[in-house]
Amino acid sequence: MEFSSDLSDQELASLFDSPDYMDLVVAARKASMHGSNFVPDLLSLLDHEFYEIRGYAARSLARLGVSEAVPQILPLLDDDMEEVRFSAADALGYFQDDRIIRPLLLALADPSRETQRLAVIALSKQDSEALYQEIKSWVGAITDHDYSMDTEESIIRIDVSRGLMEAFSEFEFSWISEFLAFGLDNPDLEMVRLAAITVGRKQMQQFLPDLLALQDHADDDLRLAVVFSLTRLQFDGKLDLLLKYQQDSYEFIRQILATYLPLHHHISDISTVLEEFSQHEVSIVRSALASSLRSIEYLTYLERLLHDNNPYVRQEAARSLGQITASESLDILQEHEETDELVKVAVDNSIHKLQDNLDVSSA
Repeated sequence: MEFSSDLSDQELASLFDSPDYMDLVVAARKASMHGSNFVPDLLSLLDHEFYEIRGYAARSLARLGVSEAVPQILPLLDDDMEEVRFSAADALGYFQDDRIIRPLLLALADPSRETQRLAVIALSKQDSEALYQEIKSWVGAITDHDYSMDTEESIIRIDVSRGLMEAFSEFEFSWISEFLAFGLDNPDLEMVRLAAITVGRKQMQQFLPDLLALQDHADDDLRLAVVFSLTRLQFDGKLDLLLKYQQDSYEFIRQILATYLPLHHHISDISTVLEEFSQHEVSIVRSALASSLRSIEYLTYLERLLHDNNPYVRQEAARSLGQITASESLDILQEHEETDELVKVAVDNSIHKLQDNLDVSSA
């Protein structure tokens, strides 16, 4: 049937009664705009054969604040369809209800990243003490046997615990430090890695000794997480420690340094890094460096990178030159001859931007 963007109650009721699949989709989506008039209809759609209808019904009931729908929405976290599972996680975030905490924790092990993300958001809205007790119970139940990951239950436990370590970066509860300590001192390296990243994201200075103890770890990805977090914390000797990673074997660590150091340290302190990274054999390191050189003292390096053999590096160099409002930047760009179309666009955009900014500054 034909419908307008603003349906009357009568029009919406006819959609709920329609045998047409698309009419029911529209009804499930629009019902939350009509108050509680269609709650029974929405409840009846939570087990509909079409997955889109199940998902939309769950979200509409949540927007209406229908708490009695919670027991019927919870099973949707185990639905065969990813879209239904993340719709259920999203819907549950509208409620503060102790019953949903454990199922949402289990959703952190869902193969769908979107379901995980929405479960984290929903958990972050729950009562702090209730969530704390549930997580404490969960973490306390993990045994050395679980780390062998030889049963489905142990695999789920580890996956959920890893999800928690990642989720803590989104939580503002005071007690997360207790569980980060558990994560950092853990036989599961992935859990340690996620806990280390969270320490940096939340700038939790109290865990600096734990990071320093891991600074030379043999696992590349864990060492990368440690370096990332060290760039976010404040401590004496920070620059000297970071420069130690200039020769690290893992290219993504050098990429972090190339991005971080020029933005936070004077050119005279990092000249050896600039020389090496501007000619580095790995293009992502050169590209990261080009994107972080945003002041006039770096023009020599940007000019070099603008002639790099990799177009992505040249593109980043052109964009950075456009951020430096100086006639020297404009001259470099105008004299540059480019063959790659995307780089040409970046060069032209930066030229126009600089011309406008220089005209304004000279006016």
